[in-house]
Amino acid sequence: MWTSGLVDDRKEKLDALMLAIEATPEQANRIRGMFREFGAENGLRPSAEKKGELARKVLAKMTAEQRVKAVKVMRGEK
Repeated sequence: MWTSGLVDDRKEKLDALMLAIEATPEQANRIRGMFREFGAENGLRPSAEKKGELARKVLAKMTAEQRVKAVKVMRGEK
């Protein structure tokens, strides 16, 4: 059950990110795919280094305006 809660929490955070950056459907699909692949390869507790690599790859798929919004969301800023 703990795993399900963790996965649900991460899905909610990803949903909030997609909403905040106003992702196009194509971007949302691509980024969600990146997160799924990352999870499959790195499990539920990836290293900080791996998380950083994913963040850089995800941010590269966004416009400059979206990156600013995304960084704020990731930092918990409003």
